[in-house]
Amino acid sequence: MRKLAILLIAVMVAAVSTQAHASGKTPLEKVSALLTTGGDDARPKREAMSVFAVADVVTYIVTVRWQPIDKGAGWRHVAWRWYIDGQLVSEVKQRHHFRPTPFEMWARLPGTSLGAGRARVELLIDGQLFDAQDFEIRSGPAM
Repeated sequence: MRKLAILLIAVMVAAVSTQAHASGKTPLEKVSALLTTGGDDARPKREAMSVFAVADVVTYIVTVRWQPIDKGAGWRHVAWRWYIDGQLVSEVKQRHHFRPTPFEMWARLPGTSLGAGRARVELLIDGQLFDAQDFEIRSGPAM
């Protein structure tokens, strides 16, 4: 029975590993993801936020890594989808060359482009949902 259990575990590990490499691309691991305000400058705050004012610029920062760290993870198709109250408002598609690790990506959208309500931003990498963040946009101050 113990040999069967060990064999079953080995088969499951091999299946997961094969699935991760089935596309021939290096598997990516999320290090962090946060929403913050960015304003117009190139340096957004590094404080996680979940409530924004319509006047804010919402900045979504996602950091990924992979193994081995001394190799790039290749070119990837990236899509950022922004929603308000369940309705898709904006989708930006890009190609990124993932090198070096850790790799940081940013997306920004003014609150005025979304309007007040329950919002969501999704990050898709190679057509697969990689991360999503839910937040709120208020018509008055975010506080």
